[in-house]
Amino acid sequence: MTTLRRSLRTAVALLLASSSITSAGADPRAAAPEADAATTVLVVRHAERQGDADALSSLGEARAETLAHTLAAAGVDAVYHSAAERTRATARPLAERLGLTPVEHPPLAVAPLAARLRAEHPGEVVLVVGHSNTVPAIVHALGGPQMPDLAHDAYDDLFLVTIGAGGETTVLHLQFGAETP
Repeated sequence: MTTLRRSLRTAVALLLASSSITSAGADPRAAAPEADAATTVLVVRHAERQGDADALSSLGEARAETLAHTLAAAGVDAVYHSAAERTRATARPLAERLGLTPVEHPPLAVAPLAARLRAEHPGEVVLVVGHSNTVPAIVHALGGPQMPDLAHDAYDDLFLVTIGAGGETTVLHLQFGAETP
């Protein structure tokens, strides 16, 4: 199965999950053969913050819940976030729903994070919650294109990075929850 086909299958599974159409308990990766070690990394920015505080606003809390609902049936195996409370709070609803213990990573150490994801999660689906300046850097470190920092007021971007067994990478740029400017 091509990397693009795996990416599209995962994207469809995400869209179905957000529409509550997928079968209860169904794992969207179930059709993938075990020998196929593609890794899928879902990279998002933390949800809306409360002013200058390191906490989520009520809109951010709602977006974090929407992210959890959207990814609940996507087969997420691990969750990573930076040390900031806003990234923790964005990751928390999904981690709790799936019974996962989130892993904290240094926010600017994107190359070591990418290496860790490749080494420790082959064939798995991983969520990484970052910041407007680290999300593009993480996508790039995983083999995606260079991108500018996300807009200061953009919170609905979801990057689906699929790394094939041979190292080839595809990136799909999706959006979730309420649209931001």
